[in-house]
Amino acid sequence: MKVTVPDSWNEVTISQFKEISELDKKSKDYALNIISILLDKDPEEIRKYDSVSANKIMRHLEWSMITPSQEFYKQEIEIDGIMYRMIESLNRFSGGEWWDMENYLLDFETNMHFIFAMIYRPEGDKYSTVTLRQRAELFLEKGMIGEMYGSLVFFSNVAKRSMMTTQDYLISQMSQRKL
Repeated sequence: MKVTVPDSWNEVTISQFKEISELDKKSKDYALNIISILLDKDPEEIRKYDSVSANKIMRHLEWSMITPSQEFYKQEIEIDGIMYRMIESLNRFSGGEWWDMENYLLDFETNMHFIFAMIYRPEGDKYSTVTLRQRAELFLEKGMIGEMYGSLVFFSNVAKRSMMTTQDYLISQMSQRKL
């Protein structure tokens, strides 16, 4: 029996990571389900592996019990021959992009592929919800979580702080106009 086992989060798609994130950590089959997702095999098939092979796979996947690094991310990623570059500044977001980002951040885990699609873009890409959705679907299936996760955490924290500051500013401006 030959099984391909990922070596790190850099070989795990965003879709697989989302599946893992949705698992019940208290389930007795938690580890089995992680292995099933990472190997793209039915859990019942994995149950049939001999104990030596199963233990070898589990040892090889020990890294999957730790969340991807928040410190590491690539500035550029390549998928299907297209280079996607991380945006340099949230200050370049349009009003529509801010509103969309705010909505995506309400359910971070469900929408992470949309957030990645807002953060990583081809050179010269202008914001469009159509291309954003297309890029999000591409990232979901072909983007590697280990290469991008840190950017998600970084930009999400920055965006949340920026949105609160913007909201405070708008409230103060509105209250001044009422006087």
